[in-house]
Amino acid sequence: MLKVVLADSQYLTRAGLAVLIKQNPLLSLVSEVDSFHRLPGVIAKMQPALAVVGLQGSEENLLSQIRQIRKSSKTPFLVISDTHDKTQVRRLLSAGATSILTKTCNQDQLKKGLEVTASGEKYFCRGIAKLIESDPIKSVDEIESQDDAKSLTSRELEVLELIVKGLPTVKIAEKMHLSFHTINSHRKNILKKLDMKSPAELIVHALEQGLVKY
Repeated sequence: MLKVVLADSQYLTRAGLAVLIKQNPLLSLVSEVDSFHRLPGVIAKMQPALAVVGLQGSEENLLSQIRQIRKSSKTPFLVISDTHDKTQVRRLLSAGATSILTKTCNQDQLKKGLEVTASGEKYFCRGIAKLIESDPIKSVDEIESQDDAKSLTSRELEVLELIVKGLPTVKIAEKMHLSFHTINSHRKNILKKLDMKSPAELIVHALEQGLVKY
């Protein structure tokens, strides 16, 4: 079972998330904290496969804690936020959040988000994806997105679409009937061609620029 740490300053929200995590046979909830400043110590001690955090508003303290933890730990973060602001989503990703769900997502989305993030992959619920897509693309951005699309091969665009949909490398390989190493090479080439530093940045860019459909 994969160890999970849960942090949320609101008791009722934390209690609800704890129940859903405990219902998942793949996960083991090893610690619950009610203040974000305790997260670094708990994660350093427990070395969990996943940290789930509930976010109310901007909570600058959480952003700073995620940045601090990500400097020394590979633990992926699933943030469950009440945000409906694109800037806040970008700030979460910049701080080191791995996946983001909104508090309006359903149980199936949460289950998938937990499992995908615990495996080390990115996951955004439809609410976040639509939030990113909702901003109109400026004319300059349209030109840049066209150039980006032309720089990718048709196979790379297929891989990119599946990455955005949250599929891990092994599942993409199975779906496309290719080897794990081939898909991994495609992922690296896509990042290099689009000058992206991380999968999270790549997903945001792909959705924002309309390179693929979600």
